[in-house]
Amino acid sequence: MSGLMSIGGLASGLQTDSILASLEQIARAPITRMKQRQTQLLSRSQAWNTANTRLLAIKERAAALADLRSQMTISASSSTSTVAVSANSSAVAGNYTFTVNSLATYHQLTSQEFNDEDVTSVGSGDFSITVGDETTTIDASGMTLTELRDAINDSEAAAKAFIVSDGAATPKYRLVLTAQEEGTAGEMTIASTLTGGTAPTMATLVAASDTQLTFGTGANAFTVTRTGKTLTDVIPGVTINLTDDALGNTATVTVTSSTDGIKSAIQEFVTQYNNYIDFVAQQFSYNEETNATGALFGESRLQQVISDMYSALMNPVSNLTGSITSAIHIGLSTGTGGKLTIDTAELDAALADNLDGVFKLFENSGTATHSAVSYIASTTDTAASDATGYAVNITQAARQAQLIFDTSGVGLPETLGQDETLTINDETIALTMGMTRAQVVEAINAKASVTNVVASLTDATGSGTGNYLSLKHTEYGPDYSIVVSSDVAAGATSTGIGTSQRSEMLPGTGNAGLIGLNVLGTINGESASGDGQLLTSTTGDAEGLKIRITATAPGDYGTVVFTRAIGSTLESMMTSFTETDGLVENATESLQEQIDAIDEDIQRVEESVAREIARMRAQFNAMEVTMGRLQSQASQLSGLIAQFGTSSSTSS
Repeated sequence: MSGLMSIGGLASGLQTDSILASLEQIARAPITRMKQRQTQLLSRSQAWNTANTRLLAIKERAAALADLRSQMTISASSSTSTVAVSANSSAVAGNYTFTVNSLATYHQLTSQEFNDEDVTSVGSGDFSITVGDETTTIDASGMTLTELRDAINDSEAAAKAFIVSDGAATPKYRLVLTAQEEGTAGEMTIASTLTGGTAPTMATLVAASDTQLTFGTGANAFTVTRTGKTLTDVIPGVTINLTDDALGNTATVTVTSSTDGIKSAIQEFVTQYNNYIDFVAQQFSYNEETNATGALFGESRLQQVISDMYSALMNPVSNLTGSITSAIHIGLSTGTGGKLTIDTAELDAALADNLDGVFKLFENSGTATHSAVSYIASTTDTAASDATGYAVNITQAARQAQLIFDTSGVGLPETLGQDETLTINDETIALTMGMTRAQVVEAINAKASVTNVVASLTDATGSGTGNYLSLKHTEYGPDYSIVVSSDVAAGATSTGIGTSQRSEMLPGTGNAGLIGLNVLGTINGESASGDGQLLTSTTGDAEGLKIRITATAPGDYGTVVFTRAIGSTLESMMTSFTETDGLVENATESLQEQIDAIDEDIQRVEESVAREIARMRAQFNAMEVTMGRLQSQASQLSGLIAQFGTSSSTSS
């Protein structure tokens, strides 16, 4: 309403408010139609959001297909309860039988008896504990047995101490040390300079021993040794946990694989595919009696999605050969209403007879023509190659950082002439006088998992065989270096390392150093970036293709045929539909723009109606005022006329 005061039809007798209300209702009729249109558009937008939910569900299941191997279940069982096992995805199905010859123990040492634990001094001097290459020295001067125990436990020694009482009326006490690492790796050596008191003399309580397993029998049997009772690197992909009762037992570990997870992944995809088919059918429904349709009736883009998915599933995958090249070959087909069906017998046969073919159908793969090239990964930007593949050219081979030592002109001495401690990448390695070349290499390699450096005996160039000590980083590229030093000067009786040497700095005379290098080259004639041995295409059709190059020299290294399989194709397709600026967003944004435009139109009409009603109300009010004034004047005039008539009659 205009807000102007209404005087109704006091003068005219008209029902002014009723007339204006009717006029306003007629003027607002377009607004009602526009709001109805908004409701229709909102319904379409909500339907598109539902479509997006359906497509995202398909994308999730397609991603599972693209990583189908991870859906396979690997399990392990043991023939005896004393040997517990578990397996991961890298385990290989089969039976593995071994006998437990010995079990790892924690090294324990005990002292002689003490009459007390808190009175008698252990003397003056040091008490040292050595485990491996680490020695912890404690100044025990003036300490009691209890104080020495506490000092050991508060130190960084790889051992713990406790005091045991025999419980007699007049008790005797012993100091016991227990290694913190099982097996010979935790073996303790005690050195003491304590004098002037009752120094603890440590003797073996439990000897340090390793776990030993023997596989097979007879002349070809072999034994493996590990320092603990939890073994993760004996059977690939299998963790073995030995109980204390396992000693002497023979166990058979059975590793099995199940394709049930693969079948479930395929079935779940089919379910989501069919859910989308049902959704589209609902949108294209039509009721002849009421003329009612689905919110997205006639929306061809919904059907195009079905067509694209069907093509990805049923058309042969480029570059695949053999008996499985499309989903048809594993039992998928379309039935009523375009829904997918699965022939379970055919799927089971494919999984049993050609599991690798099923994997290649759904997972991206690359096949290299050269043994020095292997496929690693790809991205959504990587286009499938033709049958020829993408050419690989290397301009620089990857290299590990390396140091080669020689100060005597003949390489490492046949035996070390003195004790020597090396520090390699902050890890110390103790070498002893008399060690042979092979023992020096073995000692360095025993710490390779920590230092990431492996030793070998090579010629003077760092290759081939010879007597020169070579240290090489386990990783490739310039980001990985070797820093090594010795506490012994370089000489004819030592390793020749001497003072600090770095692989990225050319060492002194007689030694050689090489920095690590990244592989460099092109893929499909386009630029690629190197990271160690990994070469990744950065542009062109092969963009995102990552390959490993083990070549040691530049040159052409054949081609890589890249196959984009069904899983990643469908996942990429669903991503393009649901991502920013994709099919769904474009559709909903267009609808929202229309809704917003109608809001603006409604606002304009609302304002126009309000102005028009206010104008008419003002006119009605003005008319009523004018008529009221005229009526008042007429009444006054009538009164005057009546008075005039009376006056004339009196005069007569």
